[in-house]
Amino acid sequence: MVDDLKQAALARGDKLQVIPVEFLHKVQAELALFEEREQLNRFQNWIVHDLYNFILPATEFTIRSIILCALPHPYMPKQSFLGKETVQSGKPGYVRL
Repeated sequence: MVDDLKQAALARGDKLQVIPVEFLHKVQAELALFEEREQLNRFQNWIVHDLYNFILPATEFTIRSIILCALPHPYMPKQSFLGKETVQSGKPGYVRL
C-alpha cells in the first residue's frame, strides 16, 4: 500500500514518505535546527512556526505512521457540493480519509 501511495505521488510530481509516528519528534527537531542554522525571512519563519503542527489528533485507533508529502504546488483539493465541483485552496495539516 505504501508503494502505491508513493507511485501515485510521483505520477503527480509530488514526493511522499511514510515514517513511524515515533519519528515525528525528529522532524520537529530538524526544523528547530534549521531555524538555528539559517537566517530566516518572514515567510520561512511562518513555515517553521505556523505551518506545521506536531500534535497528534485524538483518534479511536492507534496512530502508527505519518505520511509526509511534499508538493511543488499549493494544495488545492477538489470539492463537490450539490453536483457542482470546485477547487479550494487547502491548508496543510491533517487530512481525514
